[in-house]
Amino acid sequence: MNKLISFKKIQLILVLIFSIYFTISNTNIIYAAALPSSEITALSLYPDWVSSTCSSGSSSTGATSAASVADFVNKYGQAAFNTGKKYGIPYEIILAQGILESGYAKSELAYINFNFFGLRAYPGWNGKTVTYNTDLGKITYEAFANAEEGFNGYGQFIVGGSRYANALQSNAAHDPLTYLTDIVHDGYNSPNLAEQAKYIDTAWSIEQGVVAYINSVNPPTWPPSKEVIYDSSPPAATDSSSTDSGCGLSGGGLANVVNIARQELNLKPKPYGAAELNDCDSNVKKYTNGRCEAWCADFVSWVYKQAGIPFNQGYIVSWQHPGAAELKGWFENNQTFIQAGTQTPQPGDVIFWNGADGNLNSPGHVSIVSSVSGGEFSDIGGNEANTILELSNHKNILQSEGLIGFGRMKNV
Repeated sequence: MNKLISFKKIQLILVLIFSIYFTISNTNIIYAAALPSSEITALSLYPDWVSSTCSSGSSSTGATSAASVADFVNKYGQAAFNTGKKYGIPYEIILAQGILESGYAKSELAYINFNFFGLRAYPGWNGKTVTYNTDLGKITYEAFANAEEGFNGYGQFIVGGSRYANALQSNAAHDPLTYLTDIVHDGYNSPNLAEQAKYIDTAWSIEQGVVAYINSVNPPTWPPSKEVIYDSSPPAATDSSSTDSGCGLSGGGLANVVNIARQELNLKPKPYGAAELNDCDSNVKKYTNGRCEAWCADFVSWVYKQAGIPFNQGYIVSWQHPGAAELKGWFENNQTFIQAGTQTPQPGDVIFWNGADGNLNSPGHVSIVSSVSGGEFSDIGGNEANTILELSNHKNILQSEGLIGFGRMKNV
């Protein structure tokens, strides 16, 4: 009897081991099976990058995966250091983010295309691209020829607009934790405060492992960032900030505003209904920073933030202006407001429309100019018929369809 019980126990243990292995090998963290629990947690933050399915345009060979922090640093430390020195970024954080976002270079995006950071290919990108099926639909990413180019792409993304200017000032650029905190709070990964904290904690934990390994080599291969003399001066500081979204969103320019707005058309967010019912779905709540409310101005604010040119002075979070009238006042006081019919609108301009009361000073709706042809323009707007719509044949005439005017960002 005792032998039988022992045999059954052994069988049970074997079944459990096989089940765990099978489960891991069929989840989005397929490559995390041999990693410590802390590193598995890190990988699970970005599962779609770890095992996305390539649908077109991939390169033939890519990065060599790593089995540990030490292995990753040995393979890619010099590329990260070169990028950090060139662009004025703490290389220790570049390595930590590369480990976190590529799953130790085991995501398809990294091991096939040397894209360790989920950098999307927006208008203006002239290099190779690769398209993946994701939970948000088909997304096209930048593809690189080697690791040096892949890490350099991260540097170009960070310095490519004003979005992360504060993080690149000397006090932050030489302090890995300050830099990490600043870029996350300025929109690097998520609008959710808990997710921001989770990202910072995880990336910082990995950074500590990176530093410990570098310091274990005598002498260290690279000095700490606080001692590095950067090749570039930091850009001018900005008082703008944001909180989200979308790790690896290449920013910069009104063309990106239109491109990002158009990508959202296919999501068809669930109508928010009555705010007290709190029945918004996740697509709406990413625009509203987690609240359930009328969201046309939230949508415009979010799109601009994603494009790397966030608004500021929002009363809840800096990038977010949830009211159409409030957003119009911000443009009048801080940017440029153009009355309808006085100038030709440009793609990316914010459009202000009358509310039910017809008051020109108190708009009830906002959208984004998506294209202009002759005297007419098209627009993309959120919370239109409880979804996102692109409509055409608007005329640039004051009060035509309730048109009030346009908001335009300066120096973009």
